[in-house]
Amino acid sequence: MRNIETFWIFLDSAEISSDTTVGSGYSKKELSDFNKRLAEHWKPFDKRSPPSSFILASGFKEKPDAWIEPSQSCIVQIKAAEIIDSDRFKTGCTLRFPRVEQFREDKPWYECMTTTDIMELKEKSGGKLTGGHMELAEIDEPTKKKRRVIVRAVKPIIGTQFRAADVTDVKQVSEMLKDKEFCVINGPLSFPKPEIEKKIVEYGGTIVQNPGSSTFCVLAEKVAIRVSNLMKRNSYDIVKIDWFMRCVDAEHWIPWSPNDMIHTCPLTLKKLEQDYDQYGDSYTIDTTPDQLKGIFCTMSRHDIDLMTAEDIAEIENKFFPDDSSYGLFRICKYVNINMFTL
Repeated sequence: MRNIETFWIFLDSAEISSDTTVGSGYSKKELSDFNKRLAEHWKPFDKRSPPSSFILASGFKEKPDAWIEPSQSCIVQIKAAEIIDSDRFKTGCTLRFPRVEQFREDKPWYECMTTTDIMELKEKSGGKLTGGHMELAEIDEPTKKKRRVIVRAVKPIIGTQFRAADVTDVKQVSEMLKDKEFCVINGPLSFPKPEIEKKIVEYGGTIVQNPGSSTFCVLAEKVAIRVSNLMKRNSYDIVKIDWFMRCVDAEHWIPWSPNDMIHTCPLTLKKLEQDYDQYGDSYTIDTTPDQLKGIFCTMSRHDIDLMTAEDIAEIENKFFPDDSSYGLFRICKYVNINMFTL
């Protein structure tokens, strides 16, 4: 038996009127125990010869599969959202979203609510049952007004390392960055974002918090989420903070090199390819030992075409045809005669 059909009772005439069906709120074990306890008392319902004490809606719109004598039954405590009108039950109303709260073994069957009780409850509560248990005695008492709680929205706090710098008191000392707009995303602990922005203004540049069409470049120390999103847009040059620090230390503009870039937009990449090879080595500017060491670190053995001895000999003959000091025996081949001795 899956659903439990419950009834409101006229105690005056001992007639039982149907009101609702309940199919949730209990566990499988509770339903099993309930059925076992009442199993011997259930009787099949025959609509041709219904029990005289049970009154259902006309046409048997909602009828039970089995019925039980009230004296052998059990009161069920039900929780519901509201009482609504319905012609499917004899009471003329039913419960909306009913579910079983508990089986009241402590109450005899004749202490259940009457049809009069349910109608009074419906009228006084406007049919609404939400907000806890609803008893008739509670409806007669004045309802206490709840104090309105005003929830104030908590504004998110931005960390100091991400805030825009206050540059109102910054004095310009140079025009090195004149007419250039920068967007600083993050910086190292030794040179945080606000300090970088102050330096930009100090050297004649301007700052924005979001890059736009007039932004010269984006400065960043590391690739965070925001930097990754800007890289996907492929609209801005994203330059390492180290390049900016070198400009400040030298107090003059230093052109970009491939090693200064976190991300390069297509136009800038085309310009850099004219002045630098694939490893970032300049065609026109002398390379320092430290720069050369950095270039070697970025090179992979898979990127280098290894030369054979014949390739080296060919180059030596081309550039040193008379006397090569780089390989006296470069094109000579050694043969061990003892290997072929029988």
